[in-house]
Amino acid sequence: MKIELTWPEFKQRCILDKELNYQYLEANNRYRIFACENGIEYCTYIAVEIPKNSEQIDFEVNYLSEANQLITHNINIVGNISADIPRFSPRLYQNIIDNEVGINVEKTIIDISENGQFDFISISLERKEWAVILEVDGVEVYRISIEELSDKHKLRNTVDFIYTKGNSTFVEKYPTPVDFLTGVKIKVKNLSNSVRKVRAVLLRYKVKVA
Repeated sequence: MKIELTWPEFKQRCILDKELNYQYLEANNRYRIFACENGIEYCTYIAVEIPKNSEQIDFEVNYLSEANQLITHNINIVGNISADIPRFSPRLYQNIIDNEVGINVEKTIIDISENGQFDFISISLERKEWAVILEVDGVEVYRISIEELSDKHKLRNTVDFIYTKGNSTFVEKYPTPVDFLTGVKIKVKNLSNSVRKVRAVLLRYKVKVA
């Protein structure tokens, strides 16, 4: 479930009261700031302007440096117990690309060669004539047309779509992390009759530690 808040509400509830680890993504002249707790995603948006607005100044000066922190979990085993519990190092792949993709061209935008898990994908694109392709361990899991997604709203129960002011954001959130042994690759294909831009990408994942 997603709950959208104003910046003052998000700051008070998620940062000051709950002390949640929060992430941010800058794309389309705004910050998208979000935090998760017990299956609930809290999010807010702040416009990135020149000259800077008051919320933008507040976030950049007081909170931006603490965002996108690695999330760690401590496990305590009490008693004479031998347990082989996989350990993971949290990672966040984030890139402001703003690269052009030619007509009918398929482009790899994320290529991770590790052993681990992922649970969140976000891709910001110019307009909506795109296909998103996910490969896990060298096998194509899906190839989704964003135009179909925008018409039907959801093709998979983990996928959502936002379309505003000529730009689209493809979001996939998994309640249970997806395992990968050799790697995960995410591609996009420009299905329009014009050159389009990939704005930004984000992948939240964890790498298995030996």
